[in-house]
Amino acid sequence: MTQSYNADLRTLFDQQGPFVSVYLNTEGTSEDAPDELALRWRGMREEAAEKGAPEQALAALDDLVAGSHRKGNGLVAFTAGENVFLRRFLSRRIADSITVAQTPRIVRLLEWQQDNPRYAVVLSDRKGAEIHVITGHHVEDTTEVEGDDDPIMKVHPGGWSQRRFQNRAENTWEANARSVVDELSKIVSVEDIEFVVIAGDVRSIQFIKEHIPQEIEATSFELSTEPHELQDIQEELDKAAAAWVGQSVERTLEKFQEERGQNDLAVEGVAATLSALGKAQVDSLLISPGRVDDKAYFSRSDLTQASVDRATLEGLGIDDIEEADAADVLVRATFGTGARVIVIPDVGDQHGPREGVGALLRYAT
Repeated sequence: MTQSYNADLRTLFDQQGPFVSVYLNTEGTSEDAPDELALRWRGMREEAAEKGAPEQALAALDDLVAGSHRKGNGLVAFTAGENVFLRRFLSRRIADSITVAQTPRIVRLLEWQQDNPRYAVVLSDRKGAEIHVITGHHVEDTTEVEGDDDPIMKVHPGGWSQRRFQNRAENTWEANARSVVDELSKIVSVEDIEFVVIAGDVRSIQFIKEHIPQEIEATSFELSTEPHELQDIQEELDKAAAAWVGQSVERTLEKFQEERGQNDLAVEGVAATLSALGKAQVDSLLISPGRVDDKAYFSRSDLTQASVDRATLEGLGIDDIEEADAADVLVRATFGTGARVIVIPDVGDQHGPREGVGALLRYAT
């Protein structure tokens, strides 16, 4: 997952707490959805108030929750101090939770984003294509590419002119495919696209594949279906997204095991990973949130300064020390150094890092 898509999350860490982190299922599956949502929110609100959430922040969340079932199937919101700093409406549901702490709990949002990658779908025909940018089931943007249609169909006039008409049709199809590739390349270059799915007319796909840049082809799936609309291939798209996520996580774990075996570009465990983050060594943080149940300490003013030992930070002359869940502190420090966060399943110490956390490094110590 690219960091530019999470730029607003990075600025969240620069705010002053306490932070209220809200995850709310807002699926509107019945006429009673608004009342049922209000009842669940009331319970979560009371829980947060008991934990010290500012009343002004909770009032701001009240306004945000009202009507949220009409805006998506999930709501994620973070308050900083007394104000809502960031909100996102999700295309798919997310389980309810609310926390009040000195760090925002963003790892659940990162896991949701990882499981619902942002990708492009090319629905092509011989005239051009529709290019959709998708997260989950939500279409964020659609671009239509309209090429030349003269001639768009092969004709069979007979005689000496038949091959000339057929060649003109082939040339038109290829030119249109080039236009599609050009537009797709622009979208991939400016959007946070993780992979591409290509479906549609077989001959147009062949031309697209002939001209598509290698870096895009390496992250593309081709569907054999010739859909008329996006909804015709929703099941196939879901399978492609799940396959992409699974393959990406598997490759990451394989790379971690390889580097750990060489005792070179990998560390594991909370203490060692925080130390590597403090040295800006980390390229990718690997974290299995359910296994990280320790506490850690961090500097409010410096995202990179964190440790499992308060005395270590005090020894550095840091006097704005706070305590929080180690998982949140690890993610906070990762964003502070511009590294990536990869949420991994609980695969045990043999296949994954000890204590449920580790890192792939940019350079060895």
